[in-house]
Amino acid sequence: GWVEAGRVAQRHGRADLVPTCVAPSLDEAATACAEDVARRDEALHKVVERLAEVAKEKQAKEEEEARRREDGEDEDGEGGSGLGDDRSERSVANQSQASVHSKSSRSSRSSRSSRSSKSNKTRSSARVPKPGDPWEEEYLIAQRASLLPTDAYKRDFGRVVEALALSGLRQRARELQAQLRALEAWIALLNLDAFLPPPPPPPDLVWHTVSLA
Repeated sequence: GWVEAGRVAQRHGRADLVPTCVAPSLDEAATACAEDVARRDEALHKVVERLAEVAKEKQAKEEEEARRREDGEDEDGEGGSGLGDDRSERSVANQSQASVHSKSSRSSRSSRSSRSSKSNKTRSSARVPKPGDPWEEEYLIAQRASLLPTDAYKRDFGRVVEALALSGLRQRARELQAQLRALEAWIALLNLDAFLPPPPPPPDLVWHTVSLA
């Protein structure tokens, strides 16, 4: 770390490297940490807000579809007695539609395949969905998980804070630590840490057999 680098430089008579190399590197790391926390904070607020809006829109759409189904069942129930008289007319219409369908089935399948291919290409090439896109919610959920600070992120962040404190920059260390703690408090308030991605599995252990004979 930075503290050890400073000690090594002083031990080898190169104390001049501390202000010219070690200190600027630590300052750059601290600035990057502060900017990254601010970015995560702003982006998470936007993602959480939009996810709430998407949930409301989805609920409203489901309620509207349920009302339409209920209205459709009521209309069918009231006018069902008069539908039986038009069977012959429906039969002729169905035969006509079947004839048209048989001629256009191949072109329809080709057209659907082309549209599906274009849709997949558009989705894969688009980096950010537009509001209302079918895959917007999926994208937002993935974004939320990627923005939450993981344990590894916090450990790296803590190393920078510790180096600042040991280098005599205690006030900056406190400010940086408070910035991350504020974000963590907001995440805990909304129980967002439940959406943290699972930690990576530990590396495979390699057992070595030693003969004592």
